[in-house]
Amino acid sequence: MDDYVPTLTDVWDFLVGFKEATEAGFARVELRLDHLEKDVAELKVDVANLKINMKQLQVDMERLERRVIRIDDRLSVIESADVIRRLDDHERRLSRLEQHPI
Repeated sequence: MDDYVPTLTDVWDFLVGFKEATEAGFARVELRLDHLEKDVAELKVDVANLKINMKQLQVDMERLERRVIRIDDRLSVIESADVIRRLDDHERRLSRLEQHPI
């Protein structure tokens, strides 16, 4: 049986190649990690901007709610005045009918 026995040069070449491949692999991992860290930083900025926008939206919605309440209050006053006016009209008609029966 011919068993291959590597020479010191073969072993050395293998180790050098293994080291280079390992370093290249780590370099790729570091590059991807750098991209990932950049993406995470961008996401953090986006989330911070969303929080700011949500707070502003909440302020705007609260202001809108107060405005709707004021409008509703005004409409209630107008409706009440309209109901009172209509009741007064009906009372006058009834009074006229009572004064001038048919």
